[in-house]
Amino acid sequence: MRAMLTRRGFLHLCCMGPFAAAFTRAEASAASCLQPLPPELARHELIAAAFDGLQPDLLWEAHAHPVGTGDGDSGAYVHPDSESWLAPVEKIRRRVMMAAACVDDAPAGAVDRRDVERMRVLLQARRPVSR
Repeated sequence: MRAMLTRRGFLHLCCMGPFAAAFTRAEASAASCLQPLPPELARHELIAAAFDGLQPDLLWEAHAHPVGTGDGDSGAYVHPDSESWLAPVEKIRRRVMMAAACVDDAPAGAVDRRDVERMRVLLQARRPVSR
């Protein structure tokens, strides 16, 4: 049976370039992931504009995207497709997410713990009046 390239498969192939580029950029900045946001970015005019008109004492941050592999008995699960080059888009997507979460270079058994560390850094660096 001859394999055919479907429209969806073609679109996945077209998307691989931007995903690979995003991964490269995300991986390059992974070394600074466990540091708070630099002050020049934290005080950037776009950030200030996003909070303009809001009452900080009423602001609640309740949104997070934890990433893990289950290597710390956290219960996290990684779909097998995301670990196989037979599904290249899923493989690259996983690598981008892991780099963005600062866990791409974590030693074996430390991915889940590193993600929690990053969440702690983000929480400690948040605006003091938000919850």
